[in-house]
Amino acid sequence: MTAVGYYFAKNLRQELDVPVGIIECAWGGKPIESFISEEALKSLPEAKGVLKLKEQALANWDEEKVRSQFEQKIAQWEEGGKKGRRPQIAVDPSVNPRLASNIYNGMIAPITGYGAKGAIWYQGESNANGGTASLYEEMLGCLVDDWRERWDSDLAFYYVQLANFREVTTEPGVESSWVVVQDEMRRALDSIKHSGMAVTNDIGAADDIHPTNKKDVGSRLARWALGQDYGMENVVMSGPLFRGADEKDGRIILSFEHNAGLKTRDGGPLKRFEIKAEDGAWIWADAQIEEGKVIVWSDKISDPAAVRYAWANNPEGANLVNSEGLPASCFTTEKP
Repeated sequence: MTAVGYYFAKNLRQELDVPVGIIECAWGGKPIESFISEEALKSLPEAKGVLKLKEQALANWDEEKVRSQFEQKIAQWEEGGKKGRRPQIAVDPSVNPRLASNIYNGMIAPITGYGAKGAIWYQGESNANGGTASLYEEMLGCLVDDWRERWDSDLAFYYVQLANFREVTTEPGVESSWVVVQDEMRRALDSIKHSGMAVTNDIGAADDIHPTNKKDVGSRLARWALGQDYGMENVVMSGPLFRGADEKDGRIILSFEHNAGLKTRDGGPLKRFEIKAEDGAWIWADAQIEEGKVIVWSDKISDPAAVRYAWANNPEGANLVNSEGLPASCFTTEKP
């Protein structure tokens, strides 16, 4: 059973004093497009590539040839003393869980119609590594619209932003598809109504794509449900979320939602802010908190054009939090 789902439900159970049921429907290491119906994907221009990939795989599939090649490889493997991994037979593209709509067909469609108040979603790693990172906001919106139509309900939808992962970066200006997916998830909060996002860039693990701290993840998801679906007014639903930027006298002034009690986690100066001029490179910036906002600047840049924060696979040192100690999401003031 999903540990994140368990802790999510446990939080609701404790706060609401009612039974909470969870249906798990998960398959690790798979892309978002596999969880969306083909009908929905066909209506999304950004999904043409993933649909074409499946179409080509189906057109090239020859089961007899695949079986013959597999048997040859098995024979060679056995003759060689069974050294190395046992050969695996290719997967029929009509059921391959890595291809568009196949998990939807096998695992989502059968449960549509069950009574449900909402869904929680923890995925994205495969899209960060699969060339569709910049399409994630559109894909996620397509999935939510699809599921809401299938359930004929305004399902609440709460998801986990990718956690920090891989080696810590120490230089500014680093680009990665991982943080692009994180930022696409942040942007999706505006395009997907009745949604929420748990920021986890402080509780991941450099060497583990499945970090072990599930309790905090479930708790952060539950905050959204308690605040938006169950009317608990005193619940702080999220860490700081970027809302806007203004430039004044060579400094960029950042505003945030969920900004009550802005502070640093460690009591030290703000870290992991980057700044750049219009045609310049990203450099580390100075930053300070003033009246619920963050002021960012660099003495090396007189006319700054953009700021970004925690822009890395593993932004160690990123320390902007609110009064609840909930972390700020990565963001960039640049337009997508």
